[in-house]
Formats: sequence, structure tokens, C-alpha cells
Amino acid sequence: MNKKIIVFIFINSIFIINNITAQKSTNLSDLWAFDMLEIPKNKIQKEKLHKITVAVIDDAFSLSHKSIKPFLHKLENEIPGNFLDDDGNGYVDDAYGWDIADNDNDVSIKIGKEAIFYHGTWVASIITQIVKLHYGKEAENLVEIMPIKVLEDKAINSAIRKGYLGIKYAIDNGADIISLSWSGGNVTLQEKNIIAEAYAKGIIIVAAAGNFNERKVLYPANFNKVIAVSGIGANLKKYKEANYGDNIVVTAPAVYVKGAHPSKDNAYFHENGTSASSAIVAGVIAILKTKNPLLTSEECETILTNSAILNSKDINFKGLLGAGSVNVKRALIALEKPLEYQDFTKSKATLIWTNQNNNQLLKVNSLVSLEGYFIKPNVNHVKKKSKKSFHIFLKDTLWKKYSFEKIPEKILIPNKTFSIKTLGKLKKKDLFTISYAAKIIDSTTLYCRDITYLNDKKGTVSDGSKTNNYSNKSSCKWQITAPKGKKIKFNFIKMNTQGNVDYVYLADGKSLIPKNIFAKFSGNSKPPVVISNTNDVLVWFLSDKKKTQKGWEFEYEFID
Repeated sequence: MNKKIIVFIFINSIFIINNITAQKSTNLSDLWAFDMLEIPKNKIQKEKLHKITVAVIDDAFSLSHKSIKPFLHKLENEIPGNFLDDDGNGYVDDAYGWDIADNDNDVSIKIGKEAIFYHGTWVASIITQIVKLHYGKEAENLVEIMPIKVLEDKAINSAIRKGYLGIKYAIDNGADIISLSWSGGNVTLQEKNIIAEAYAKGIIIVAAAGNFNERKVLYPANFNKVIAVSGIGANLKKYKEANYGDNIVVTAPAVYVKGAHPSKDNAYFHENGTSASSAIVAGVIAILKTKNPLLTSEECETILTNSAILNSKDINFKGLLGAGSVNVKRALIALEKPLEYQDFTKSKATLIWTNQNNNQLLKVNSLVSLEGYFIKPNVNHVKKKSKKSFHIFLKDTLWKKYSFEKIPEKILIPNKTFSIKTLGKLKKKDLFTISYAAKIIDSTTLYCRDITYLNDKKGTVSDGSKTNNYSNKSSCKWQITAPKGKKIKFNFIKMNTQGNVDYVYLADGKSLIPKNIFAKFSGNSKPPVVISNTNDVLVWFLSDKKKTQKGWEFEYEFID
């Protein structure tokens, strides 16, 4: 089911058809994904808790499944089965959700289509399982699932066309959290406005990054106001198919995650994908919101990032998997004690000042290769802003200072480390925060990028890595143009690439179509001298995402 997205939105998961095969290929325990989260049992007596509604927007749902039925959300003023719009929301009999795709109140799965319409049931059950592990039976009174179906009954694949309309329905009907385990496609202005409306109303949206192993976070996860989630395995390394990028907030398990299957009311299976990861994070946020329903998206992000376990083992994706893997035990501590976790070696976290650490100097020194940091100050929870400021230091030297009364929305710090100190006394209930996110170097363009145009009569061209290995996933071009009537001679003085994988192509003209290619070289043997057929040559270097070598270099000159 892992299909390349072209136009439509596809569900972010890879279907494991046979559970037995999956079990034979892994040493993971049945509930490893939940065990890894360290979900503590709730032991606080007489705790004031609040009911939270999580809208799951997906293909379809088995409402009778034992993992969903006790958690099913009902619109308070809607009377089911009377063919009336009792609550005046524009939908008839939508007591237990709405089918946006078919414009009716039946969000269930048509008999015989369980193999296609399994995904929503699986995702919803992951959320309820997270809450059950913390609250036990009491979870059924605290978290409700609002099922919103966005895949047509007649569909023969998982292409979702009306996902954003599902978000709009959730906004209008009381959702606190919206879980989106799908992604892809370009977004319209209307869809951007829907996301903005949800954020403005305090609704938290959690979305999956995608399953195409690309440095690209797909929409809707790519929106700034959405909590974007990528996936990892038991070794804390990136799930092989998971997308990654600078704007990932956190990661969560994406391999062999157990959830409900709609074939029977007590059926379960295991599946892979960032769909599971985003559902897990939605479940964790649901727990946090039951304890503090006023938590905003930014506040939840602060708790998740500051309490996350750093994915330090995955050196190939440092800074591109958010703050680390979500941890419920630590998140609950951070909810009550905001200053508990202050690890600012992460690529993403939040600096916090209260009256307990007033005027403290906090230093950020991320362990990743980066160009700088984007920081976002927040003084919304500081009652009196006059005579208060913060100073930014680079290498112990004051760089800039800002008054609390006039703070930019975002600041770019062009350095690998920085420190910030507040000045002015914070009161007991004051809270000043600065969230930061590292601007990660794109290693694919570290030594060469895009296209370079050359028209000197002679010169030298290389991959640019000099004494280093060239980058993975390089795609660099040189367009060499001689005067009309001339040809171009190429003499390689260095050739060391991954054999039969990473190639230097030479093509007449301006495109790499097969008929234009007159030479291509790979490996570590010095190529012969070659001469173009025309006065215009495109040189294109392509490398894959695996091994790299010392690179290549050639001299060229125009000849008659």
C-alpha cells in the first residue's frame, strides 16, 4: 500500500498482510511499541480530570469493535435514527460521526471491504490503548473518539480526497484533538484556512510525516501549526520508510504496532507506518489534556519535546527526527514540573523561565550539524512586561537584546551555539518561554547543488568534496557551452564513485535523454578521454542514499 503520491492523499501505512509472517521476521514483543512509551498507571487520587474528544479522520470504522465501542463520542443534542438534524449543525442523525465522502451518517465499513477499510479502526484503537494503559477502565469516561469517514464506500484503494472537509467537520463539532494518519498532495487556500481555523480555536492537530523515506514532511503534517510525527523502530533508529525533516516535532514507534482489525469485534493485528506514530502521539496528548484541558498546541509541543528521549543512535538523521522519541512518564512529569527536563543538546526544545530560575543563563549547544537556529519567544504568560527583557549571547558576547514589550515573532540565530539570559523579576505565575529549532544543513547539497553554467574555453570540474567523501543523494549539473562549431574534450584526472550505482553522465545538449548520452562513468578506474558531438554538454552527477566515495574530477577544453 506504500504508493507514490502524485495527486491524491494516501493513507500513511504499509499493510502487513500476514501477521504470522510479521512475527517470524521480528523479535519484538506483542506490545513492544506501548512498552517503549513507559506509560505509568495513574495513581493520583481525587485528581480533577476532564473529558477530551479526539477526532479520527480516516477511511472507515468498526464502531462495534471492543477497542472503540466504549470510547465512541456522541453529539449531546443529536437523537439517533429520527431523521432530523436535532442540534442544527447541518447534518442529519450524525450522533456517532459523519461520512464526509458519501454525505451520510454511516461511518462503518461495508461488508467485504475490511481489507481496504481497516485503517481507521487500527488508528483509533491505538489512541484508546494509550489512554487505557494510563487510566485503566476509567479511560472510557475520559476520552472519546469522534469517527469521521473520508473514503467513499465504492473506493477500491485508499486515496482520500475529502480529508480537509473532515477536519472542518471536527472543528465545527467540538473536537479537542484531531488525529490525521494520512498525508500528501498539494494544498489549496481553503485547506490552509481550515488548518488555521482549527489552530485559532485551540484544537491540536497531530499528523503523520509520510512513508516514502524522503527528507520531506508531507501535508498536512508540514503546516507550522500541526504537530508533525515521524517513526522509529525498537532500536531508536528511523523506521526505514518514514519521512523526516527539520519540522518533525517528535517520533514514536512505527514498526509492528498492534491495533484493532475490523474483521471481528475482538480481532487485532500488527502494522507498520507513521500512521501508528501519529496516533500514538495523539493518544499521549489526550492524556495530557485530560489533566489540563487548557493546554495549547505550543504547550503540548513544549512538553513533548523537552521530555522526549534523544534518538542519539541514529547519526544519519540527527536533527531531522525532532526532539526524539515521545515518553509518557517524562511528559507527565514535565506537565507538572516544567523545569524538570532541560537538555538543550537537542535540535528542538523550549527554554523556560519562571520565578524559580529568574535571570538564569540557559545555553543551547545542539549535537547536530547546523546552520543556525530559529527561535520563537512567548511572553503571553507574563503579566507585566515592562522592565523585562532577554539578551542573546554568541560565544559569551552580547549579540542582541529584546524588551518583553516588543519581541519579534521569530528570530534567526546564525550560530551553532547560543545562550539567553532574562533580565527583570518574574512573578509567581509568570512563564516566559523560547522555543528553538535547529536549521539543519542539507547534506545532499553540501558540496554541489543545482546547476552551474560554464563557458570558459578550459576549466576543471569536480563533485566539490575535495578530500572528503561526496554526499548521499547528490544531484548536481554543469552546463558547459562552447562557441558554435567547437566540441568539448573531457579528461578525467580522478574517478572514485560507488561502482554501478553513482554515475557521472555526459550528454549532448541540455537534457539527459538516452539518445543524448555519449558517456557515463562509475567506479574507481580512470575513464578514457572523450569528446562531445556538439558544442553544448550537460554533465550530471547522481548518487544514491547508501555508500559514498572520494569523488571525481575532470578537465575540459574546447577543441575544433
